Amino acid sequence: MNTKSITLLLLCLTAACSSSSTSPEVETPSTSDVTKVAGQSIVLDPGLVTSTRTAYITADTLSDFYAQAAVVNEDLSIIDSVAHNLTLSDSQNKASAYAYVGYGIEDGEAVFFAYASARNNSPLGTPTPDSGAVTFNTEYEIMEITNITTDPHGITTTTGIMDLDVDFGNNTISGGNDLFTVNGTAGSAGNDSDQFIDADITWRGVNGNLYGAVTGSDLIGSFSGGDDDTVYAGIITGAPESE
Repeated sequence: MNTKSITLLLLCLTAACSSSSTSPEVETPSTSDVTKVAGQSIVLDPGLVTSTRTAYITADTLSDFYAQAAVVNEDLSIIDSVAHNLTLSDSQNKASAYAYVGYGIEDGEAVFFAYASARNNSPLGTPTPDSGAVTFNTEYEIMEITNITTDPHGITTTTGIMDLDVDFGNNTISGGNDLFTVNGTAGSAGNDSDQFIDADITWRGVNGNLYGAVTGSDLIGSFSGGDDDTVYAGIITGAPESE
């Protein structure tokens, strides 16, 4: 697999709360594409009503992303959260992707959230082909909160790999593995950019959305999704498959 120049920053923001420090047994998904699974239990007061909140935030900088997330969470007393920031650099430019999950209490209710963003107006410096197809070896890191409607809840980070096929002539992106699927548009797809990715995804069968940028030699994106029982957000980066 080709190695790209990436910087991964992991921020863990914790506060004194009723969450358990005991790590549960985490079932490793049955796929060779998963490289790491780590998790811990979340124990809140029994009987709390639960809800989920997901959003894709348009932001130009990491600080802007957190500022906008703070507005969405204005009335939420955050108990715990995890955030990732990925920057993909090349010889001419760079692009960034952000992901943020957490939980807290709002109006007596337990709220679980997942937000994502890809940096706007910062196209990659490498060219985008007018035609042809490229398979990208793609690494992903996903933060998810599961079992939201039961007790105890769980917060898990999973890293893995998958292949994504980008057809520049037809402006499509597709692929994945038995846990993560991607299907959408790429290149000339919108946002006044011939690099834009806009795709529907599923993670463990739960729907979400992926946005990012792709050229003939670079791929980066962020995503979020959820339902009543799960929220997740994460980042991807890919390089063309070596022949």
